[in-house]
Amino acid sequence: GGSLGTSAAATSPSRSGEAGTGLFTNASGKLSIATAGTERIRVTATGMSINQAADPTVALDVTGDIEFSGVITDTSDIRLKTDINPLGSQLSKIAALEPITFRMKDAAQSKHLEYGFSAQQVQTLYPDLVIAANDEMGTLSLNYQGLIAPMAQ
Repeated sequence: GGSLGTSAAATSPSRSGEAGTGLFTNASGKLSIATAGTERIRVTATGMSINQAADPTVALDVTGDIEFSGVITDTSDIRLKTDINPLGSQLSKIAALEPITFRMKDAAQSKHLEYGFSAQQVQTLYPDLVIAANDEMGTLSLNYQGLIAPMAQ
């Protein structure tokens, strides 16, 4: 999360009595929730970011682990799709992917050994599954769910 600094309003509706804890708005219309002077959630017209000091660029942008119970679904109704084409055999492309284990460099995110792929490598085979963030580095994200269909062939 980011420090509230000058982005927080002068007063807080918090009932905790702790300075820098509560619900804040600023002149640009951003809504923030903070605890102990650290912004935890930011809501803008674009979406919501959690545990980061940046405006969201998608509907929900979370930094850190997510724990949930239930099911995550993606709308897949054929009636809502266009430009439908058979994928064909993807065995050689899937075989070319190199699975890796890794830890994130960010200390807050490095507590778990993760299994996955390098977005840079996947991008050479499936460019539509890699998305570049609108940040200084052009950070790449991988649509892991998009790998399910090629693996089914």
